[in-house]
Amino acid sequence: MSGTASGVTLDLSALNVRTYDVAANVASLGSGGRWRDVFAELGRHGVAVSGGRDGDVGVGGFLPGSRGTWHGPHPARTAAVAR
Repeated sequence: MSGTASGVTLDLSALNVRTYDVAANVASLGSGGRWRDVFAELGRHGVAVSGGRDGDVGVGGFLPGSRGTWHGPHPARTAAVAR
């Protein structure tokens, strides 16, 4: 459901791929993934990532908002995004 009366909701849930390249130390995350699944996948490799505090938050909804965190105005979310 959209947050506005005339808004559109984008369902990204099918874009939930998550992989971790051990050699490159790079995680590839689909925008439809949930942080709980990302944390679980990376935890199997003994690594962690800064993500949503609520595991039900979607990757695609959290990463674009890089203006700051509850710790302060630091771009912690997208500072380590690789291309």
